[in-house]
Amino acid sequence: TRSTRRASQLVVPLAALRRDGKGEYVFRLRSDQTAERVAVRTGLRMEANAEVLSGLEVGDRVVRTGFLGLSPGDKVDPVEGDGLGGP
Repeated sequence: TRSTRRASQLVVPLAALRRDGKGEYVFRLRSDQTAERVAVRTGLRMEANAEVLSGLEVGDRVVRTGFLGLSPGDKVDPVEGDGLGGP
């Protein structure tokens, strides 16, 4: 799923957000199809999306399912989403 800007705000699907002792993060899909852990700062939550204040850029692709056992650097087989949070 690609992140997008709505009404001047960057948003991602809530399903893409993970949290641990260091805070919120997402797995961003790198150009070589590997997962990269990226710390994000979120703002408002609206419907099924969350505003991202920092950590991502418009057009970044994020993982929103299949997190079990996923680690930074793991190869990811991307599947286009249903449009939540982006085109």
